[in-house]
Amino acid sequence: MDSNLVLVADDDPACREALVLTLQLLGIPVISAEDGVQALEAAIANRPRLIFMDLDMPNADGFQTTQAIHQHPELAETPIVAMSGHCDGQRWQAFKVDCVHWIKKPWTLDQVSDTLNRFWLRGADGVGSASPQNRRLPFGSVARAPHRRTG
Repeated sequence: MDSNLVLVADDDPACREALVLTLQLLGIPVISAEDGVQALEAAIANRPRLIFMDLDMPNADGFQTTQAIHQHPELAETPIVAMSGHCDGQRWQAFKVDCVHWIKKPWTLDQVSDTLNRFWLRGADGVGSASPQNRRLPFGSVARAPHRRTG
């Protein structure tokens, strides 16, 4: 098993594939699931180092899946990052079920890179940050980092 493996669980194919491709471009090994049941099965079978979990999924939502993953003895300490397009209420519910971080969709490359850095994940080439050479992404505005003013 790869020690940097990331699991992406999201029922929206475009969101899931955009995050999977972004992680792959950063050199991070990744697997994906399209619902909570698949996410739980993939987590048990592969023991990822980090999980990006959409909160609104069929079969078992992200809250239920997070709780089930953390009840598994080998996965109890696995960090889970909640993702949702909804903000206030779900954000606090996510922390109640032991998600360790929150990303609002649509996410940016900087948010993904910051999350990887927070959990000490690096790609095969040692890259884990949004360096200029890693900013080129497919799907344009889906994952575009916002312009930041300096000074």
